[in-house]
Amino acid sequence: MKEYLSLALRHTVERTIPRSASPPSPGLRPTSPRWGEGSKNNNFYSPLAPFGRGVGGEGSTVQLEDYFRWIILVLLILWLRSLAVAEPNPPISLVSQESNRRGTRAQEEEACRLGLELAGSANPADALPYLSSCQQVLAKRTDQAVLASRWELAKAFLKLERFTEAASVLETIHDEAQEGARQKILGLCYAKSSRVEDAIQCFGRAIALDSQDADARFNLGVLLSGKNEADQALIQLGQAVNLNPAEPRYSLGLAEALIDAKRYAVAVEFLTAVRSKFETLGQFHYALGLAYYGQHNAPSAIEELQKATALEPKMEAAFYFLGNTYALAEQYEKAFGAYRQAIALNPKHAPYYGRLALVAEKLGNPEEVVRDLQQVVRLDPEDVISQVNLAKALSKMDRLPEAIEQLQAAVKKAPNYKEAYYLLSSYSRQIGNISAADAYIATYRQLASKPSSK
Repeated sequence: MKEYLSLALRHTVERTIPRSASPPSPGLRPTSPRWGEGSKNNNFYSPLAPFGRGVGGEGSTVQLEDYFRWIILVLLILWLRSLAVAEPNPPISLVSQESNRRGTRAQEEEACRLGLELAGSANPADALPYLSSCQQVLAKRTDQAVLASRWELAKAFLKLERFTEAASVLETIHDEAQEGARQKILGLCYAKSSRVEDAIQCFGRAIALDSQDADARFNLGVLLSGKNEADQALIQLGQAVNLNPAEPRYSLGLAEALIDAKRYAVAVEFLTAVRSKFETLGQFHYALGLAYYGQHNAPSAIEELQKATALEPKMEAAFYFLGNTYALAEQYEKAFGAYRQAIALNPKHAPYYGRLALVAEKLGNPEEVVRDLQQVVRLDPEDVISQVNLAKALSKMDRLPEAIEQLQAAVKKAPNYKEAYYLLSSYSRQIGNISAADAYIATYRQLASKPSSK
């Protein structure tokens, strides 16, 4: 632009000032004529007289033209300079934008770094906001340069048990060298997020990539067992055991799948064969105890479950099934004690109280029955059967108004529960509320006329 301005200025000057002309010297400027001097046609003072000898005077026209040429030249120079100053400066704007981009990227990278660092700290939950920001940042990137960051982010989410977020990150990873590992981890995340079918497909792909992957076969077998596809599950779990017979998870997983499929004899036979490898594990004795329990072999089941609780005193399920086995053997006092130990380990699991109530009834302790059933209803308000059983227990203690209250709550949740209406009619009649009793028995008869009703 400066070159163009220079050429335009030179061209303007050459056209404005002839080569033969020269600017008048300030020192040679003619003085103003005295009053009365001037041209022959003007005998008064002219305002233009300072530019010449007077209007119409000799030399005045040339000097006036020179003066205006200089005025025009000065104005042109000022105008051209204003254009040069007003010219935009894109390079400065671009540099500013690039600087802003670099600053933003630095902040994003710092958020990722801090999140990953906090995920490995004593308070990993503090990392979640930073990891979420990092996830949004990486989602915008498509280059392979962030591949390692994506893996680290997925692992951090896994550590925090944020399986949905981990799966979302893993879905964006394209790493051919680690595709088998990606499919297995993604399958785990899907399974933990209740996406069982997607998880099954992932483990199937992992096996297709490496048929000797015992871990993938084990996880696939567990998922298939959970879907009651016993035969396919047992095939996969059996393959996992064959590939790595020393891994207790695989052998015990196979045993539990056999128990879930009610193949108790096969489970006992298999566990007996591998006993020498795993008898130091509480989980082994627990599985064998369950297999014996399924066969109604109470003495053998009790022996194995006692070993399980001795090896793993915090295994609540072992105490629960030990209680069941004692009850099977009609050893109710011991059953009551085993259930109490299970409740001590997990006081918020409603079924434990339900089993305890059954044993308390066998022991002739109605107060305990009521307390235990009240706990069941409190922990699981949708358990209508336990609520009806609570009403029965209250009626046996002559607490009929409370029993009616429980039954009324039950029929609100299950309007077609026939037995509840029958009991409501009976208890209402016993306390003298005949109209209510008649209304309840009418509802009972109406429901009873429908074959499909409860």
